[in-house]
Amino acid sequence: MKPLVFAVLLVQQCLADSFADRADSEFDNFKKKFNVQYTPSEEEYRRQVFHDNFKWIEEQNARGHPHVSVACFHHSGDACV
Repeated sequence: MKPLVFAVLLVQQCLADSFADRADSEFDNFKKKFNVQYTPSEEEYRRQVFHDNFKWIEEQNARGHPHVSVACFHHSGDACV
């Protein structure tokens, strides 16, 4: 039983790492696309907000809700639909 629990935890950690890597990559692409620069403290805050929004979008997409659609992020913080 212990190996199974370990395997499940390992898979969960890998998925979490994969999500964080994707979200970080998307945030970096967003900053480049809109030529956005932040102070270090603002960057930390905005990256967390972006991660939270990215996670919510991923969860909605996984549920298959056809009424939720986000095409892009905009530098003003608004989602483009």
